[in-house]
Amino acid sequence: MIETGDMDKYFRTYQKYYSISGIIVDGNKIGRTIGFPTANILPDQNVQIPLIGVYAVYVRIMDQLHKGMLNIGVRPTFNLSEITLEVHLFDFDQLVYNQQISVYFVARVRDEIKFESKELLIQQLQSDKNSIIEILKISQAPKE
Repeated sequence: MIETGDMDKYFRTYQKYYSISGIIVDGNKIGRTIGFPTANILPDQNVQIPLIGVYAVYVRIMDQLHKGMLNIGVRPTFNLSEITLEVHLFDFDQLVYNQQISVYFVARVRDEIKFESKELLIQQLQSDKNSIIEILKISQAPKE
């Protein structure tokens, strides 16, 4: 279920969200230049990373729960090749480097796509955000 990104099936099977924890590390800071700042996650060792793509997530950081969208991938629009985990938190604007973070995967929204321009990527990210807000409205917050 994790390998295929089927977070709905995982939740139905285990009655909890698949989650990973890690530390927030410095990234390329590309997200902040396009209006979607992200926290880059260095996951704890020996965790299984879900299928590359965009996810609706809950995030626990500094003992507070937030909603967000997470990308697992290589960011092909910017011709990068290293797989990263980066989360854009909704209604959050703090520097949180070196903080512990836990991510709860609610749903996989789409594959990672290479866009022909930064502007097309921004349009897609806004569409993703709108979809994820709706998904998270009808989901239950993690109990942990």
